[in-house]
Amino acid sequence: MDIKWKQQHINNACVPACLVMLLSQYKIEKEDSEIIYESKMPCLVEYNEEFKAFGAGVLMQNEEILPDYHRD
Repeated sequence: MDIKWKQQHINNACVPACLVMLLSQYKIEKEDSEIIYESKMPCLVEYNEEFKAFGAGVLMQNEEILPDYHRD
């Protein structure tokens, strides 16, 4: 297989980055951001008070988005 390595540009975008690399086998050149935009994947941006920084990710797994994921 002739797969081109691609850099992940968006936090929590592992799946789109892998998909981009797999598409490169078929000479389809994309970036992870294009896959996210074209597939209309939900993206969330949050501000972290403790670190004074923004975090962004594709369907970040927090209680608001996936409440059942965080049950004890």
